Amino acid sequence: MKTTKLILLFLLINTGIVSYGQNNATLTVVVDSIKTTKGDIFVAVFKTQDDFKADHAFQREKGVVSGNSSTINFKLPNNNTYTVAVFQDLNGNSKLDTRGAMKVPDEPIGFSNNKLARFGPPPFKETSFTLHNDTTIFIHIISSRKEFFKRVE
Repeated sequence: MKTTKLILLFLLINTGIVSYGQNNATLTVVVDSIKTTKGDIFVAVFKTQDDFKADHAFQREKGVVSGNSSTINFKLPNNNTYTVAVFQDLNGNSKLDTRGAMKVPDEPIGFSNNKLARFGPPPFKETSFTLHNDTTIFIHIISSRKEFFKRVE
């Protein structure tokens, strides 16, 4: 009788662990087009439009530059919609620096689906994607103000 209960308990625990693991997927973010190895890469994952606008990330990670790219992995609940934003912190202050009245980024930035907007971040619906299983996305960062304005035209 004790053996049967132990086997049942083991099966219940094991089933819970397996089903938990099946509800997650790995999102691999490869940030490329990096022009300098100076500074770290900051990556933020957002689940909703409101969180994206308010800069309330679901998860944040910091990566290092290796050559002209950086790779960061996230373990996320699958079958959800996400948006990813990245920037390269060139001066080590752990924040995105901007310049001017229009707050144009002074440091390299990028978004999922490689979308940009002239004023502020691009719309959530243009940068979002649904994560169903393990996925790799590539984000090309824009490294200068001149390149930024050239890309959004």
